[in-house]
Amino acid sequence: MKPIRTILILLVVIALLAGGFYWVTVYEPEPEKPDISGIQTVNMFKVEKDSIASVQIQSLTETYTVSRSGEGWVVNDNPGIKASNSRIETLVYECASVTARELLDEHAENLLQYGLDAPTRRAKITLKDGTVHTILIGDTTLDGSLCYLMVEGETKVYTKSASGCDSLTCSLSRLLETEIYFMEPQDVAYISIKKTGAEEILLERVEVSVNNAGEPLYEWQMKKPLIKTGNAYNIEDLLLENIAEQTAITVIAAGEQKGSYGLDTPRAEYTVKNADGSKSYTVTVGELYEDNTYIRLAGDSAIYQVSSGTLDFLKPGYRDLVDKLIHIENIQNVSSIDISGKGKNYTMNIKGTSFSINDKKIDEKVFRKTYQAVIGLTMDDYTNDPVTSAPVYTITYNRNDGQQVEVSCREYDDRNYYVQVNGEGNLLIRKKQIDNMVLVIEQTLA
Repeated sequence: MKPIRTILILLVVIALLAGGFYWVTVYEPEPEKPDISGIQTVNMFKVEKDSIASVQIQSLTETYTVSRSGEGWVVNDNPGIKASNSRIETLVYECASVTARELLDEHAENLLQYGLDAPTRRAKITLKDGTVHTILIGDTTLDGSLCYLMVEGETKVYTKSASGCDSLTCSLSRLLETEIYFMEPQDVAYISIKKTGAEEILLERVEVSVNNAGEPLYEWQMKKPLIKTGNAYNIEDLLLENIAEQTAITVIAAGEQKGSYGLDTPRAEYTVKNADGSKSYTVTVGELYEDNTYIRLAGDSAIYQVSSGTLDFLKPGYRDLVDKLIHIENIQNVSSIDISGKGKNYTMNIKGTSFSINDKKIDEKVFRKTYQAVIGLTMDDYTNDPVTSAPVYTITYNRNDGQQVEVSCREYDDRNYYVQVNGEGNLLIRKKQIDNMVLVIEQTLA
């Protein structure tokens, strides 16, 4: 019997231990945590935020004023200064309710020891009824963590965190809008880029036709320095993603500007517009500073510092933004090509899977090779000196939709022809390219 009783006692003990462990780990409430919600503060100044008409901030380096204007705010009575209403609202809120770390001296007589005899910063708060209250900020404590401050006309001296005083009298640059401009990439319809030592690049997105649903179809065309169809892929990849918007890393307000930042002799200038011109931005590009660049938006007094990578669209040359080929036509869209020049005439016909040149049937593989020789003509250069003499060679593409595209080659000099497509263009092509094209056609007919 004793062994059985011993076993029973052991089971009871184990059960009690298990129950105790379960109670401790599951049911026992956690001890209350100490309140560390924050450091106690004291109110030193308070008015209704909506009663404030203006706030003037003065420091050793600048003075500026934000004033109510309709539902928003204006800086220095100048609507041209782009400031963030939300940031100004934050400043006004801080000025409406100023708290301090502690009341240090209730009846201060010697303000010199606090730097409040000649305060370095002031927040002048003017109410709608004309009442003016000014917060004075003096020296910092030895460890730099606190500042001394007081309400002008009172004797109480308070301490406030240095960062809190910086917010209360923040620099104008912290209020300025960092978004310089913005438009959707697909809305960009005009781009002008001028760089020191390079030709101006001018691109326009123009309507060229309509689709079966009657919707307009557009293409990019270069107007300067070449007059030629643009390469839509390269324009989108190299230009549109960055040139459609700019956001600043830092903003330098007019009162803070020292020197020209390279903007008196800019490295570049560019303009971007939408189709109807309702959004048009011209930007001057100044000097580099580490990984950033200074820029200025026309009509804006601020200078912006942007990441230099956002200006990579300035790097491509004009040749990177156009198709190298004089004119491209998909063979599936062409019914025939008429080629004439120097007393010779060739007609390349395409009827389904039947191919011929001057009524001579040509094997499809051979015909396609000859077709490539015709559409493979590439530009070599351009000129700003127009040529109006009669064409030496003419290549006319007759499309299945009834439209015609004429490529004309006029005499320019001993080495080049002056080339236009449908009467537009200023391209130069080596004469030997045309000679090689004619040679391929003759060899196909042989």
